[in-house]
Amino acid sequence: MELILVALASYYVRMFAVTAVYHRLFAHRSYTPRDRVVQFVLALWALTSAQRGPIWWATPHRWHHRHADTALDLHSPSQQGLWESNILWVFTHRANPSYQPPPPTDLLRTPELVWLDRPGATRHGHRPGEWDPTGALITLWWRLGLVTRLNPGPTGGASGGPA
Repeated sequence: MELILVALASYYVRMFAVTAVYHRLFAHRSYTPRDRVVQFVLALWALTSAQRGPIWWATPHRWHHRHADTALDLHSPSQQGLWESNILWVFTHRANPSYQPPPPTDLLRTPELVWLDRPGATRHGHRPGEWDPTGALITLWWRLGLVTRLNPGPTGGASGGPA
């Protein structure tokens, strides 16, 4: 049960990052971080959502607002339907010849965001989820639990106590 709660908490923390950072900060520029270090840390946090980098995320979203509910809008429920507009557009937008959005120049002027946006630039051989400490915490929790089970003593394991 605890693992399910950790997974749900991790999901909500990451989705909040998508909303607060990718959507509100980079796509709409609704607020400005105190400095670029804070902006970089926020971008790293949003990167744990595995929804690519900030420039990639902001590009189709700004295009979407520029062309809302027209044939050029890649995720308009009135144009493509609910399933295509919310899920499938991510996979099919490259096949759409009318989709040629320019990347946001304001984000391209920030070298650290360009660096974060490059495929593989932040992973250094790691899988995307490894940036998120949740995986490490779950692994540690599991290993500590296993050690507790194998440790002879009153908590269980070889002593024949409660398991």
